[in-house]
Amino acid sequence: MKLNYLNLMIKPASACNLKCKYCFYNKVKPVTESISMDYDVMEKIIEKSFEITNDFSVINFNFQGGEPLLAGKDYFKEFINKVNQLKEGRIVNYTVQTNGTLIDDAWVKFFKANSFLVGLSIDGFKENNNIYRIDNNNRDTHQKILKSYKLLKSYEVDTNILTVLTSNLINYPQQLYKFYKSNRMNYVQLIPCLDFGYSDYESLDLDKLSEFYRKLFKIYIDDDDPVNIDFFQNIEIILSGKIPYKCGMKGFCETQLIIDSKGLVYPCDFYTEEKYKLGDITTDSLEDMINSNINDIFRSKKMDDSCCKRCRFSIICKGMCKKISTVYMNTSDEQCLINDFLGFIVAGNFRR
Repeated sequence: MKLNYLNLMIKPASACNLKCKYCFYNKVKPVTESISMDYDVMEKIIEKSFEITNDFSVINFNFQGGEPLLAGKDYFKEFINKVNQLKEGRIVNYTVQTNGTLIDDAWVKFFKANSFLVGLSIDGFKENNNIYRIDNNNRDTHQKILKSYKLLKSYEVDTNILTVLTSNLINYPQQLYKFYKSNRMNYVQLIPCLDFGYSDYESLDLDKLSEFYRKLFKIYIDDDDPVNIDFFQNIEIILSGKIPYKCGMKGFCETQLIIDSKGLVYPCDFYTEEKYKLGDITTDSLEDMINSNINDIFRSKKMDDSCCKRCRFSIICKGMCKKISTVYMNTSDEQCLINDFLGFIVAGNFRR
């Protein structure tokens, strides 16, 4: 059966030119290893994407890393040339998530010409960003990333900001919001720093994170022209009884295929381990991988939902996903950030 919609996350380069202190990929994958995707792997991705979709489907090709721009401009040009040869009536969308340090005029013109949505990682104001986001030579990155953002905006490239919420940053909601506003950053994704159990990770304190969201929300709601913050927008959608668009807040795992630089396929970016491997794009069909037992088990397996069974919001929240819940939920103390925040909103704090 042909699909009407396909969403692929492609990692054209496993290497990265930064060594962010919270990078979980650096723990489970050798991201400093210089592996770029071979062109035959790239062609298999495109060919098999078209084989499994009909002529009027929507296909999203999302490029992440490592740092995807390390694959080089020729890789991306060849990818798009191949797509254009085969796509027929399909609608094809491109996004790239980048640390922004390699962006120049040529990259920006390419993104604009091919209607890329660019996700740019910057952890707010300089003092915070430069604690965590340093390059492989221990140099600060904030100024370079901000310059790239201004270049993207000067060419009117659609750009979203991605910010990791760390134990330091959640102490400064007002300063963070002010940074977004002063730099005209209108679309922001907040990503809680996930604890993968490594000794050098900074676990987020649930009470402090909850307080951060409350304070940030009050700033947001009092702004006549607010920054579009994905967490708040998805909460609004949840309260309307609809399914939010943000992965991790839907209450279930969608089929989301992650393809690494070697062509190996996994069900989620947070679970790129051997035991979760669905197959190899060069030898296996996308249909078989989507319908594999491993994928079925992965999607059906939930976290400990004992808190959810007693929660008044469980019917609309549905428990998030198993990885995000490790930050937002403390089952031993029966704490849940979503429960807390929804209660805060329902109490009358959701009026502009």
